[in-house]
Parts: sequence; C-alpha cells; structure tokens
Amino acid sequence: MNRLLPLLLVLLLPLAGCRRTASAPTERPVLTATIVPLGSFVGAIAGPGYDVAVLVPPGAGPETYEATTRQLVDLSRSRALFRIGTLGLEQTRVEKMAETAPDLLTTDVARGIAPAADAGHDPHLWTSPANVRHMARAIHATLCRIDPEGKAGYDRRLRAFERHADSVDTAIRRRLQGVEARTFLAAHPALGSFAAEYGLRQLCVEQDGKEPSPEGIARLIRQCKAEGVRVVFVQKQHPARAARHIARETGARIVEIDPLSSHWGDELLRIADALAQ
Repeated sequence: MNRLLPLLLVLLLPLAGCRRTASAPTERPVLTATIVPLGSFVGAIAGPGYDVAVLVPPGAGPETYEATTRQLVDLSRSRALFRIGTLGLEQTRVEKMAETAPDLLTTDVARGIAPAADAGHDPHLWTSPANVRHMARAIHATLCRIDPEGKAGYDRRLRAFERHADSVDTAIRRRLQGVEARTFLAAHPALGSFAAEYGLRQLCVEQDGKEPSPEGIARLIRQCKAEGVRVVFVQKQHPARAARHIARETGARIVEIDPLSSHWGDELLRIADALAQ
C-alpha cells in the first residue's frame, strides 16, 4: 500500500471530508492532482477511501512551479495522476515523469474542452462551472476504471458534485443579471473561461508572462476608461504593480482573488459579487 513520504504535499480537501499532513502515514491508496482546485474535484468524487496529493502547493503558481525530484518519485507510486493538461508544470517535468512511469494512469481532465474564443493563452479552464462538470466526469471515468467495484459510490458522489456545480452556476447568473459594466481588468489572465461563460470581457495586464511597457499601460488605461472598467482583479501568486497603477488612474476597485483555491465555487461567487457591486 502507498505511504506518503515527507516532502510530498498532500491535501485531502474539504469536499472529501478530511485532511492529512505531509508527514502522516496512510494505508489508503493515493491519487495525485497537479493543482489544489483539481485536487478538490478528485477528493469530492473519490471519497474517503483515498488520499489526494497535490503537486503545486498553495500560494505557488502552476505556470512556473518546479516539482521536486522527491515529489515526482512519489508520483510514480500513485494510482492515478489527474492534470488539467495546459499548465506549465504539466507540460515540462510532469510530462517527462509520465513518460518514464508507464504504469501511472494519467488523465487530462480538460481533454475535449474547447478554449474560449477570446481567452487567449489562459489555461484556467476550471473558472467555468460547465468546464468543472466536464472535468468531474473525466475524474469519475478514471476512478471507475481503477476500481469498478466502487462505481456506485463514484456515481453518487458525481451526481452530488454536479448538483453543486449547477447551484454555483445558477447563483453566479443571478448575481450578474443586470450588470451593465461587462468588462473587467485582470492582472494575470485567469478568468477567460469565466468571462466567456457569462458574457463578460477580460482585459489582461500581463501578456506572455510579462507586464506591459509604459506605452502598453497607457493604452490599457485608455481602454479601461472607454469600456467602463470598474474592477481590477489581482492574484497573490503574481505581481500586480502595473494593474494597481491602472486601477489608481481609472478609479477602478482592486479585488484580490485566488483561482487556485480549494473552495472553487465560493471563489467564483466572490468574483461575481465583485462585478455586481
């Protein structure tokens, strides 16, 4: 049976009902997810029979985080690896690890999701409840493959998870109904899928991982004023000096968000509330 080694960050997320630390041994099989929100999806559907390990720790960015060698060794002992499939970490060291671990069952949960037309290079596909439902079904299919005898439990938890996603979607639509300012500014491109699902427009300060030049900032200020931007979203995982400057120049309100939170539904509702105020 799998045991968690000291350097592997593990989080049994709230939807799974319990938590263990990186140093606590376990007799339960381990499933690995690349990021915290995905780990929460896996935990919710897998249930209490598994521990869920997360490669990217809270507060780190999946675009630049480098998993430790020890984490990657531990990854090979997991029953399955769940990944979005578009994140920097996934396409570098984790991809190489998967190639050298032929027995590791790897699931790209976002396979089949069409990127939003105006989302650009925004890999945060889980900011859309519709995409989250798609990911949940992919997780369910993999779990049923690993453990056919547990299918009834996975079916039940999938239905509960989909009801939760539907309730989040309904609440967001209710909050955004009648909102006239449909354009917002994001310091880092993280809400493209959210914007596409709810008829919004995301402007981004950061392009290709870099903040804009002074001329680019001036253009964004003019664009924000022209489009009536009232909210600027920033993330603690990314610097936001230019975004804060633009907010001061336009009178927009700065709102800190965490798209990498395990409480994905609550975080999307906070974003909707910020836009509705």
